[in-house]
Amino acid sequence: MEIFKDDYILGQWFMDTPELPGDAMVMVIKRADKWIGEVRIRKIVDEKIFGSQDKKNFLNIEIEDSPEDVVINKIDGYMKEVMKYPGFSGADLRVDFVDVRGDFFKWIEAAKDRDWFNLKIMDKKDG
Repeated sequence: MEIFKDDYILGQWFMDTPELPGDAMVMVIKRADKWIGEVRIRKIVDEKIFGSQDKKNFLNIEIEDSPEDVVINKIDGYMKEVMKYPGFSGADLRVDFVDVRGDFFKWIEAAKDRDWFNLKIMDKKDG
């Protein structure tokens, strides 16, 4: 997922998917006055945090311009729908929402204590 210095981060949703095993993550940002949802679904194949061989799928979705609370409710609903699909269901399934409503630094502060939060800052030449 890419975050640029002028991005406004609305929030981030994270869901463990123990049946895969893996996880799913959605980050909603406002860039150039458009809401964008960045979706990442991961199937875990090894225990490495960085440099792993995990299988990842990415998808960017454009979200209809709406007030922030409406966008949050839409993504909450989307995550609940995803929980109905095989691999995304189970008694232990939970969705963790990080309410950011700010920039990159506010996002780090809001998410830093989550057990799933791993951050690696890279230059363009590294990524």
